[in-house]
Amino acid sequence: MRLELLLSPKELRFSIPINYNYLLFSSIASILYYSPVKFHSWISDNQKSIRILPNNKLFTFSKLLCPNSKVTQSSYSGFGDVKLLFSAPIEDDLAPIIISTLKSREVLKIENYNGYSEFYFKSIKQLPEPEFDYERKFVMLSPTVISKVMFSNGNKILHFYRINESETAGAIAYNLRRKYEIIHKAQFKGRIDIEFDSEYVEIKGGSEGVSKLVTIREGSLEEYKLKGFIAPVTIRSEPEILRIAYQCGIGEFNCLGLGMLETVLEKPKKKIEIYENHSVRRKEKMECIPV
Repeated sequence: MRLELLLSPKELRFSIPINYNYLLFSSIASILYYSPVKFHSWISDNQKSIRILPNNKLFTFSKLLCPNSKVTQSSYSGFGDVKLLFSAPIEDDLAPIIISTLKSREVLKIENYNGYSEFYFKSIKQLPEPEFDYERKFVMLSPTVISKVMFSNGNKILHFYRINESETAGAIAYNLRRKYEIIHKAQFKGRIDIEFDSEYVEIKGGSEGVSKLVTIREGSLEEYKLKGFIAPVTIRSEPEILRIAYQCGIGEFNCLGLGMLETVLEKPKKKIEIYENHSVRRKEKMECIPV
């Protein structure tokens, strides 16, 4: 299920912190809490994501899309209507319940430096879902974050994969398997192939050129930084895996608005044999399979 929310600022102009992912997550989660529809959740075994919130929810959302906006190092501001995409692995017949829950609150509040920026729900509509075959190319609507636990001087640290590392594609495939298991309560035994657009990455200046740093809970004692990347990606697998990638997002911390995908309208020329990097099957694996 994917929804398009059209938001209208209460004031003539709005201004929110540039690192608004957690603030927007908090606003959305506070509304969905009252929904009778229960979202799939996953709690990290190794507590890797517990610093951000106790439950990781299987949903994701896009960045705020406003044609009349201005971005600075500290703020995102603008005027006029703002579009927001919301996506979750929920059956279409439950979508009206989610829409009704959102509309019942009337206003979406996002914390800013002086209190809150308020947005009215001008319209909410469900978008048709693409038909998925064995292969689909996607663009990332927000940075994808994927990581592993490492040890340095006896301390646990997080290593955030760069797009050019050999384990990155396998780690994302592993994450999709975990999401499949959570949703279907069964193991996925097929293959998953993840391929990034190397030409795009090269044009952007390589790994660092597509890297993005996201700050969570900025300015608080719980401030947390996540490093991800943005680039087109092709996924080859069973249609249900592609559907999960589209509905949940790829990578970790999806419910913080990370890893959201949109399809690219192009058809593969021929079926390509797929494979999966099994090197990332680890006991210690954290995924905000959504946060």
